[in-house]
This record gives sequence, structure tokens and C-alpha cells, in this order.
Amino acid sequence: TSNNPDNIALKKVEALKNLKPITKDNIDDSFVRAQYTHTDTDANILDYLSEENVKDASTTETFVAGKIESTAAIWEGVPIYIRTGKRMKAKKTRIDIVFKDKTSSLYQNEELNKNILTIHIGPEQGVSLKLNNKVIGYNFDLVSSTLTYDVSGNIPDDYEKLILNALQGNKSSFVYWEEVAYSWKYIDAIRQLWDETDSPLYLYPADTNGPKEASALLEEQGHCWVWS
Repeated sequence: TSNNPDNIALKKVEALKNLKPITKDNIDDSFVRAQYTHTDTDANILDYLSEENVKDASTTETFVAGKIESTAAIWEGVPIYIRTGKRMKAKKTRIDIVFKDKTSSLYQNEELNKNILTIHIGPEQGVSLKLNNKVIGYNFDLVSSTLTYDVSGNIPDDYEKLILNALQGNKSSFVYWEEVAYSWKYIDAIRQLWDETDSPLYLYPADTNGPKEASALLEEQGHCWVWS
């Protein structure tokens, strides 16, 4: 393992190759698609079918949520949930890493909140760590605390680093063709299954974080979205 651009690219391709295949037997248990409709909170927001240049009977999804799993031994039992869409609560890009619960002889498990590491990618940028903190005193009471490191004001503009890397011949920030090919291979398989199996297209109000079915996707496994 190294930070050599070629090695980074190989590891990303390896990760894509190890993705558990999506089939007609697990497509509806693994992915949810939806389309936004009007909202009662803002009369100026149209539903998707009323947008300009959209066909009246369009079944194009504007939201996707899914559970991704890897066949690699190191990722066994670790689900990766993704969610993206239009007309959601806010435009955010973030990664939430939820640590597994651990049995404690000092605290009851039901008293413990989730320990969560969040990587904020945009528009705000930085890292935050939410963890259980013992309240100062003789009792073993817990409170949830968040440590935050904000780097938004200390980084280059979006394309500034890319341009510099290109001038220096540094390929680490760029996507190799093989990675693109394997990414689209995975996505195209889902798209084809949606067309072939007539998977349901759910609706969600604009200015929300998607349909209730997206939450149910995680709740069935005892999980929930961190940003709700």
C-alpha cells in the first residue's frame, strides 16, 4: 500500500471488482428509487413531472438509495449505504462512518449512543467525531459529545488543486478509465434490472431527504440514516 497514483487506482478498481452483484432476486431489497413531487412548504417548487421539458408520464428517478456490499473478507458484514437525489433538504456531500456497538461492563448498551465519524466533503469541509463522554462526577452518566475540525477556510478552490496536479503530472486526483468502466458496469446492471423487473418508483415531497421506503431499507437491518 502506498500513495502512488497507480497503486491508488488499482485499489479503487479492486474495490469495484469486489462489489456484491445486484440481481433480480435482491434488487428491490438493495435499492430504492423515487421521484420528487410537490411540497406544502414552498408553492414555487414544482413536482418533477411539471418541470420544463419533462414528459408527462416520465418514470425517470430523481432519487436513489441503496445498500452496497463487498465480497472482500475485510468488509464482511459491513454494509455501505448510499443516497443521492434532487430537491432534498440541502445540498450536502458527506460520509458517515458508524462504529459497531461494543459490550461494556460499565454501561448498559441501551445507554450508549452511536460513535460516528463524519467526513464533510461539501459545501462545508472538515471532520467531526460524535462519541459517548462520561459526565464529570462520581456517577457513570453519559452524554453525547461532538469534536469538530473545520477546514473550509483553509483549502484551495474546487479546481485549483486539480489544475496544480495536472501541471505537476500528479494523477492521484484523477479517475482512470478502468475505474470508470467498472463503475458503470455496476450502475448499468442496476438500471437494466429496474427496466426488466418493473421495480417500483416511489414518490417523495421536495425539500425532504427521500421517501419513507429509503428509511425502511436501513431499518430492516436495524440501521438508520445519520443525516435525516
